[in-house]
Amino acid sequence: MILGIEASNIKAGGGLTHLRELILAYQPEKEEKLVLFAGKKVLESLPKRDFIQKKGHPWLDKGALFNMLWRVFILPFEAKKQGINLLFSPGGNWLFGLPYVSMSQNMLVFESIERNRFPSFKDRSRYQILEIKQFLSFYFSSGILFISDYARKFISNKYPSLKRKPNSVVYHGVADRFSKPLEASAETGKIRFLYVSILNYYKHQDILIEAFAELRKTHPEVELDLVGPAHSAYLKNLQPALDASKEFVHYHGMVPHSEIHDFYKQADAFIFASTCENMPNILVEAMRSGLPVICSNFGPMPEILGEAGLYFDPTSVSDCHSVLLQYINNKETFREKAEESSAMASQFTWGRCAEETFTFLRLVAKKQAQ
Repeated sequence: MILGIEASNIKAGGGLTHLRELILAYQPEKEEKLVLFAGKKVLESLPKRDFIQKKGHPWLDKGALFNMLWRVFILPFEAKKQGINLLFSPGGNWLFGLPYVSMSQNMLVFESIERNRFPSFKDRSRYQILEIKQFLSFYFSSGILFISDYARKFISNKYPSLKRKPNSVVYHGVADRFSKPLEASAETGKIRFLYVSILNYYKHQDILIEAFAELRKTHPEVELDLVGPAHSAYLKNLQPALDASKEFVHYHGMVPHSEIHDFYKQADAFIFASTCENMPNILVEAMRSGLPVICSNFGPMPEILGEAGLYFDPTSVSDCHSVLLQYINNKETFREKAEESSAMASQFTWGRCAEETFTFLRLVAKKQAQ
C-alpha cells in the first residue's frame, strides 16, 4: 500500500508539530510506503526516513492561490504516478477527485458563537468562508479524522450528512519534556499562575486580568504570567489593562514552543480560560507537567481533564475570582488532583496518535479498494 500526506497548507505551529511527530512515530506495514507533499521549507524541516518520499513543487511555495492550483492540476497526476491508494489531508483541504481522508483541527470555523466574539467583520467573514471550505473537504472525503469527541459530535450534529462518513477520534500527543519534575517557584511567598495561549477574544485574558485585580485586594501574593503571541486588535484593546496591572500580570509575548516547558517549571498552578478548542494541546501540556489546573468548562476541556481539575466559566469575572479563591484555600487538595491529571495526560502520546491515525487510513484505503 502507498499512502500520501497532502500538507500544502501546513507551514508552522501546531500543524507542523503534528506532522513532524506523525512522521517520527510512523511504523509502516510490510511493503508500505508514504509520499509526503509539502512546501520546500516544510520538507526540509521534517525528518528523513527510508520509506518516506518527499515531493515538493514550486507552486507550493507561492501562497494560497498557487497551492489550490497545484491541488487541482498537479496533485491528481502525481498521485496516479506514485500509485497512491489514499491521501491524508491534515490541513483539511478539499482534494478534487481523489480518495482522501480529511481532518478537523479548528473549531472557530464551525462555532458561530465563538467567531462572533471577534468585533471585526473581516475576521468573522474569514471564518465563515473557512467553514464552507472545511465542510466541502469533509463532504467529498472518504473519511474524517477528529481530534476530540466534542468536535465530532458538534460538527456531525451541525451537518448530519457527515454522520455517514467513516470517522475516528485520534487525540494529539504531548512531548515527553513536559513531564520533567517541577521546580519550586523562584519567588517564595508568591502564588504564580500561568496561562499559555494566544491573546485573543475567545481566550479571555481580559476577564482573567479583571479577576486577578479583584483577587489582589485580599491576596496580594498572587501573580499571573501570560505567554503567547497576540491578535493585534485584541492586544491593542487589552494594553491599558496590562499597563494598569503590570505589578502582578506579566505578559512575556511569544515564546518558542521548545522553551515553553521552562515556564511550567516556575508556575504553581495553570489556568486555561479558552471557550473554543478542538483538542486543547496546551491543556494537555499543563496536565503532563504536574501543575494543578483551573480550567474553562467550555468545549472539549472536561473530555480531556475529567475530574482532575477545577472548572469555571471564563466569560464571568465573578466565577473566575471564585474559583481562584477556591484553589488558594485548598492548594494541597488540588495538588493531589494534579498528580491524577498528569497520569491521565500520559496517555496522550505521539506514538499512539501515529498508530491510530495510520490504522484508520489503512482501513479507509482498503474500503476504497473494494
